[in-house]
Amino acid sequence: MSSSTHEIGSAKKKSPTLKTPKKTKKKTGVDKLPAGVWRNNGKLWIAYTDHVGRRIRESADTDNVAVAEILVTRKRAEAKALRKIHMRPDVAIIEAQLSDAERLLNATYQELLDMEHVGYLASISHLTSMSEERYNLHRFARFEIIPGIPIGSYRVADIDSNVVSRFLSSLSLAGATKNRYRTYITKSLGYAVSKGTYPQEQLDHLYMSVKRMPEPSKTKRAYTKEQLHSLLDVAHQRNLHLCDIIRFAVVTGYRASRIYGLTWDQIDFQRNEIKTPPKKPGGGEHVLPLSAPIKRILEERLAVRRPDVPWVFYNPTPNKRQTHQWKSLNESWLNILAEAKLRVRMDKKSVTKRAKINAELVAQGLEPLPEPVAVDTSLDAVFHGLRHVFGSALAETTPTVTISRLLGHSSLQITERYIESLRSPQAHIEPLNRLDSWIDHVKDPDLEAEWAAEMERREEFFQGYVNEDIWDEIDDSYSQQQIEERECIAQQERKIQP
Repeated sequence: MSSSTHEIGSAKKKSPTLKTPKKTKKKTGVDKLPAGVWRNNGKLWIAYTDHVGRRIRESADTDNVAVAEILVTRKRAEAKALRKIHMRPDVAIIEAQLSDAERLLNATYQELLDMEHVGYLASISHLTSMSEERYNLHRFARFEIIPGIPIGSYRVADIDSNVVSRFLSSLSLAGATKNRYRTYITKSLGYAVSKGTYPQEQLDHLYMSVKRMPEPSKTKRAYTKEQLHSLLDVAHQRNLHLCDIIRFAVVTGYRASRIYGLTWDQIDFQRNEIKTPPKKPGGGEHVLPLSAPIKRILEERLAVRRPDVPWVFYNPTPNKRQTHQWKSLNESWLNILAEAKLRVRMDKKSVTKRAKINAELVAQGLEPLPEPVAVDTSLDAVFHGLRHVFGSALAETTPTVTISRLLGHSSLQITERYIESLRSPQAHIEPLNRLDSWIDHVKDPDLEAEWAAEMERREEFFQGYVNEDIWDEIDDSYSQQQIEERECIAQQERKIQP
């Protein structure tokens, strides 16, 4: 009896001691991670649900648990805010059933830009400015007005003048650069208008509200004859190949890229013309007749032609990573401008590169590169200014239609603006001087004397009415006449009344 009781009692005493270690036992060496954070192969990962209900799992890119917890909390808050802003249906379910046009109707701004085939960037892929425009628009899409919520996640219709203004005001850039951002953004929203995803009235309001920034006056880019001659003299001494490129640019009006890509098979000496491929896809070939100076330069290039190089103007000393085709004139052009004492247009990258080169030269005990000296502050000495020399020289005697065809412009309006920007105010003096014949028609001395006598008579006539008594009599007679007219009207009214 006692033994059984002892066994039962001992069993009752031992049962809680067996369960207690399971509840109070702690795993040593293992961190307790917050919700939504776990460790995989020694790295921290986070998991959250986005604004359309999709479960997202991604690396936290950190080993700090506190940072990972803040990151997942921010992602959840962002998804919650987006659900309140957009109130969109579950895209994960219906996205596969939508057409491209229907997808654009509910698209975010980032989707409007990058959507395959129907996105805005796909529609401008043929433009030469596409890379710059894509970079600027993606920078706009990454901008966060609300922390953690980029503009690219907004619905297209939610982008208004306030959003664009706050983005532009955050940029510490020149006014001209901000205006380019404004142009690219409005172009993308104009594309959304054409697709029916953005109201035209909202775009018009954005145009009126977000004003263009003031820009500095445009500098003159057309070289004078003296400046061009000094440039050619320096180029002839330093680099004959570069000298030929400068001369060819002046007599053809070609851009630098077209000169670099010019090959001998594009020149037809029998038909007396040069045919170059279109600048943009879908455009036509540019045909330029061979003038006497163009032929002379090409004949000189034939003397130095190499059978293994297809280009007319080639780089004679390329490095191991380059071909013989010119890509850019780089330091050669800057050095020639500096020696010719012309103003050099240099961006921050060029200034930094020149400073590093000068530091290396000084460290080796050599003289640094010559600094550019500006003799004409209104001249922005760039290679494209040689094309302006071609246009300004033709503008004096050549019709606008011919200039437009030779320059390869797509419309006459572009050529007219182009030519007008090159003309100085002194070019309008001669037409203004011809207006003299419209007003100075009296040349006979007798007629001039008669006209002078007439002017004296008019002056005496007006001086006679300066007397105040005469004006008083006129006022009195006018007042008396008014009184008589009123009495006559009153008498007629009395006769009409019954």
